Amino acid sequence: MIYLALENVLGVDEMKRFALLFFILMIGSIIISSFYYASNDAVKKNTKKFIQEIIEQQYSKTLTNADNEKIKAFFQSFQTLDLPHPIIDGVDIPYFDVFTHPTNNNSYSQYISVKYEDVTDSIYDTYIYFEYISYSKDGNINEIFFGQLVIRTSDVDQLNQDLIMVNPMEKQK
Repeated sequence: MIYLALENVLGVDEMKRFALLFFILMIGSIIISSFYYASNDAVKKNTKKFIQEIIEQQYSKTLTNADNEKIKAFFQSFQTLDLPHPIIDGVDIPYFDVFTHPTNNNSYSQYISVKYEDVTDSIYDTYIYFEYISYSKDGNINEIFFGQLVIRTSDVDQLNQDLIMVNPMEKQK
């Protein structure tokens, strides 16, 4: 019914041009959105490299010396609580606030999660969560430890990063 009404107003030739224009706009929007998602994949890839770097070296070349000292203090909180150092090899880190599958790390199940939050169009925060859970012999949760790092990034290549929050590992109630 809408087609007939438009055909009466615009005519057949104009309807064909309108359909062609609409088709071109639709294809263009698909192509443009694919570039957006391609850059998000680069962000995810760089984030995993960043997490691997700070876990293995307790240092990142993209952070300042002061921020790297805070990273070292964060990992010192694992030692203070007698927790094993995080394992990253073979861990597939999901994104958007979904925890990893449990990784057996000594007597704990280790989980890592990443969540992105846009601050502006070109600045975003990356929340990196660490969680350790120990279970009693009957399968009940014995202890839960949780900590997080928040990194602010102002470009897709993650060359300009700042550590904006550190919550060291703490035993949860």
